[in-house]
Amino acid sequence: MISVNLLSAETVLSQRCSRRIRTWTATALIAAILAAVPVSLDIVNSARAAVFEGRTKPLLQESNASQAKLSTLTNQCSELATQISRADSLRRKRCWSGLLQLIGTQMPAEVWLTDIATIQAESQTTYPDQTTDDKNKASQPVMLDGPQGIRLTGYSIEHEQLYEFMSSLKAMTQFGNVELEQTGTEPVLQGTAVRFVLRCDW
Repeated sequence: MISVNLLSAETVLSQRCSRRIRTWTATALIAAILAAVPVSLDIVNSARAAVFEGRTKPLLQESNASQAKLSTLTNQCSELATQISRADSLRRKRCWSGLLQLIGTQMPAEVWLTDIATIQAESQTTYPDQTTDDKNKASQPVMLDGPQGIRLTGYSIEHEQLYEFMSSLKAMTQFGNVELEQTGTEPVLQGTAVRFVLRCDW
């Protein structure tokens, strides 16, 4: 089959130029689109970051408010712990009249007391650290612990009555330990007597 081109050379050349122009235009357009993709992604990411920042800011404000509330509640808990400690100390107070009456019933006739004193714990009160500020001092609990026991001072005619008195005290459920701290013979009236100091721990 024989094809005959009836178009003139100028027409053919013009068509070729048009095709080349369209090809180059399409190529340039594709290149421009490909170059614009990263820029578009950056714009989208920036917009997303702005939206995220806008959402995060209220959350940060709520977090700061929550931390402030938590600090306030912590201080309130410390104050309540102090009040509870003081209440526990008050509840640990003993009925001294009943205790003294019970000791009197266990005491032989040849034994008499001259002094009764409570034994305080070594670390009864916890004072705030001098290096802390006033706010921390106010939040530190002050422990008001009760006495650790009592100390009995008195006289006995003989050592036998003293040991009998100690055995009676040890049998009492109120005391966990009864210890003879001091003993010695002293002149009393027209004779002598055994002076003693007893430590009675709860």
